[in-house]
Amino acid sequence: MFDNLDGMFVRKSFNEIQVLTLKLLRFLYSVEKNRPYIRKILPSELFSKFVDIGDYTEDFKLYQNCLKILHTYLESDLKTIINNIEKVNMTTMTHFSETITNPTNNDTYKVKDNLGKGAFGQVKLVELDGSQ
Repeated sequence: MFDNLDGMFVRKSFNEIQVLTLKLLRFLYSVEKNRPYIRKILPSELFSKFVDIGDYTEDFKLYQNCLKILHTYLESDLKTIINNIEKVNMTTMTHFSETITNPTNNDTYKVKDNLGKGAFGQVKLVELDGSQ
């Protein structure tokens, strides 16, 4: 089926998939609670160019700058990124299995999500007996 595809067409299509993947990652980065995870995944040089793109940017040329950096990476660099993704997966999985006990009535709450934090503490979405 793919035997007669032109090499240039395949390279261009693969490049477009990479750009669209970066756009999706950039969209996810626009949500505040995703930022620490993406920051842990990307190496600093790539992350700085990634942040420079800005939120909701349609210009493909800005994403090309990130791809140029990504294309210079060796296999060991890419394996580091993959390991970073696996570490983030592990931290998020264990992170949300946290429980909190109310000292007043000894009710136990399962933490479903961290909604935010500030100077006076953290806001968490919790569940008690299957209700939120």
